[in-house]
Amino acid sequence: MVIVAAGLLAYSNSLNGPFIFDDLDIVSNLSIRQLWPPWPAMFARQNLSRPLIGLTYAFNYAISELNVWSYHLLNITIHLLAGLSLFGILRRTLLQPGLRERFGGAATQLAAVVALIWTVHPLQTQAVTYISQRCESLMGLMYLVTIYCAIRGFESRTQTRWFAMSIAACSAGMLCKQVMLTAPMMVLFYDVWFVSPSWKEALQRRWVFYVGLASTWLILAATIVAAPLNLTAGFGVRSISPLHYFVSELPVITHYLRLAFWPDGLCLDYAWPPASGLSDVLPSAIIVGGIGLATIVALVKRLAVAFVGVWFFGILGLTSSFMPFSDLAYEHRMYLPLASVVVLVVLGAYAGLTAVVQTRERGGRLAALVMVTLVVGSCCYLTLRRNIDYESPLNMWADVVKKRPENSRGHTNLGAQLADRGAYEDALEHFQLAVSYDPKSASAHCNVGEALVRLGRVEEGKAELEEALRLRPTYAFPHYDLGKVHAAEGRNSEAIDHFLLAVRFDPSHAPAYCGLGVVYERLGRLDDAIDAYRRAISVDREWAAGFSRLALALLSKWDLPSSKTSTELVVSGVPPDVIHEADQFAGRALELTGDHDGLSLEAISAVLAMKKMYTDAIRTGEEALKLASEAGDKDLVNSIEDRLKKYRAAAQ
Repeated sequence: MVIVAAGLLAYSNSLNGPFIFDDLDIVSNLSIRQLWPPWPAMFARQNLSRPLIGLTYAFNYAISELNVWSYHLLNITIHLLAGLSLFGILRRTLLQPGLRERFGGAATQLAAVVALIWTVHPLQTQAVTYISQRCESLMGLMYLVTIYCAIRGFESRTQTRWFAMSIAACSAGMLCKQVMLTAPMMVLFYDVWFVSPSWKEALQRRWVFYVGLASTWLILAATIVAAPLNLTAGFGVRSISPLHYFVSELPVITHYLRLAFWPDGLCLDYAWPPASGLSDVLPSAIIVGGIGLATIVALVKRLAVAFVGVWFFGILGLTSSFMPFSDLAYEHRMYLPLASVVVLVVLGAYAGLTAVVQTRERGGRLAALVMVTLVVGSCCYLTLRRNIDYESPLNMWADVVKKRPENSRGHTNLGAQLADRGAYEDALEHFQLAVSYDPKSASAHCNVGEALVRLGRVEEGKAELEEALRLRPTYAFPHYDLGKVHAAEGRNSEAIDHFLLAVRFDPSHAPAYCGLGVVYERLGRLDDAIDAYRRAISVDREWAAGFSRLALALLSKWDLPSSKTSTELVVSGVPPDVIHEADQFAGRALELTGDHDGLSLEAISAVLAMKKMYTDAIRTGEEALKLASEAGDKDLVNSIEDRLKKYRAAAQ
């Protein structure tokens, strides 16, 4: 109850944090929008490497769609269950023969303290508050449950049930993240270190169990083979060699250790640079090498503390040794390894305290209670404070560039947040900093180009967009931006060419389909425009502009001046199915935007006019005109004004 209560307190302010950074992939993942049958959510192309994570996202979407509260609540629940599992593992471990004499009398209290600190430690926020790192926390839960069930099996007369649950948990973990690879080996090592007298006996007595655990590697192998090639993780990474990555990870590991003891300076995106010389790694090599040597000595002497070192290096080693990742440092990688650090500190403090005073005496108990309260209280406070950074992408990226000022990606994302708020001058400053720190980044040049165009510096912007395409010819976004520029200049042919290239290189680019539709409408190619808008809403069911423009395009065949007067509407022959379909699309747009979007209201106004509800059409159109004027959208203003003239004439 204490562990759960403390965990709930520490994450009580995290339920409303929006999707951020990699979380945005959840928003665009259409496969999670159906819970049953579960196969699309599990085995869609983007979910193949982590099928169980895709299924949990589908579960969340079924509950709250893209409202974040249920996603955060499930992350917190997973984390609390992991904390309880860690408590169970530690309590039973401290009661093993080799540890019972020294720690058995306080096994429950010590296990609770370790699990409590681990649960509320601020270093865990990236695996809990950052929604997309559910893959780390859920994998961690399955890792812990695998070991807990194995321990129960070792102790139980009815082993089959517990061993079956251990294998099931291990299988589930393999469907979450590749770090689960080491779980079967960790169970075997635990068996040999605390239960069985030798490796041979452990394997002989429980060979069926270990064959079952080892068979879960086939599940992991299947996900790796089936998933698309990942150029950011594994030996397919070309930006850094395995040896260079290993050497560069030494300072990262010491940074993780510092954060475990002093969690100040937490950062969502470090953009940690590879080591450039011996001076970059020598101090860290001494520290990490010393810990590794101590672990080896403990293994040779068969000391129980060796398991702590094996846990730390065995789990962290997959992401921090010879297998390269394009990003060298992420705090969520310490989710499980942090437990070894906390165990060592808590048990070490207990041993030191008992050497001075008897913990059963009042003074000893009071001293222990004070220390635990201070540590847990501090961790809770820091976790609550860190969660505030997750409440806004703008706050988070401002925090990133403050802590890592040379992080090009940080400046890019901060600039994007400022641009979304209309602060294009400030956004441009950060985009230009991103280019200065990473001149070969096509996305950085694209962002600079888009900001310049927004600020009216069109020729400079076009040059930056062309540079982005020179760096990455298959990049959809510069093609889309150039398409918009050419469309605004009336160069329809060039605009179409760029929009078509944008959707060719990114078939899910809804805005490019919309841009294409707008140009087709301008050229009188209504059927092509309607087809483009249909493609837009098929790839993004949340793209309100696509629904609005599709509704307007469907009605455009009928919303024409008659031969009698330039303002009279021809509405008598509108097929009912056309009005019905346009009404549905316009209604969906309004549902997505509320009554705060001029284009959506224009579509509603057009539908009302086709239903001959001219008074309502005029009132809605006037509200749309007001919103379009406030937004400074001259094209939309002109379109709405033209329609209002017709509606007023028809109303007379």
